Amino acid sequence: IYNIYYIDSTTVSKLLPYCILDKPKPKNKWSKKYNTKSRTDTFYKSDRRTTKNPKVKKNRPVVDINTADTTELKSLYGIGSFFAKLIVRDRERLGGFHSIDQLTKVWGIEEAVLIDNKDRIVISGTVKPIDLTIPKDSLVKHPYFNWTTANIVSRYVKTHGPITTSSELNKIHGIPDSLIIKLTPYLAKE
Repeated sequence: IYNIYYIDSTTVSKLLPYCILDKPKPKNKWSKKYNTKSRTDTFYKSDRRTTKNPKVKKNRPVVDINTADTTELKSLYGIGSFFAKLIVRDRERLGGFHSIDQLTKVWGIEEAVLIDNKDRIVISGTVKPIDLTIPKDSLVKHPYFNWTTANIVSRYVKTHGPITTSSELNKIHGIPDSLIIKLTPYLAKE
């Protein structure tokens, strides 16, 4: 009955009293384990869907997401090699994180990761200011800019001079308020 894979365990347990099964003779040393217990006990204990052990959380060090390398980031719950590389990549593109909530903007990282690591993530240092005088091709590489907003900012800079504060960004028509809020920590302080 156990060799029929499309029959679920509840159906097997209902049919088992009506079956006459011979105990299989062990063919080698690895098959002896089936003779010590009944096959139903072995079946249910190996079923991953019915026995799910919660992970025990170990005490791990505090991680500064603005200075940590990928090895330190992997010590966070829910962060493996792939997500650690994405965090470092986005940190470099942004110029540093100014808020822990920015981690949820990294592709694939959910808020549950922040909740699991709430006492282990810190941010130190200041973020690298954005130079809005750079060409629009370079400005588009920043995660907060798309081609349209980079074009608007570069045209404004050509005619009015460099932008250093968020109040100057408010003067530009066509820049959404949501972008100004995101860029404020990355501009020079007023």
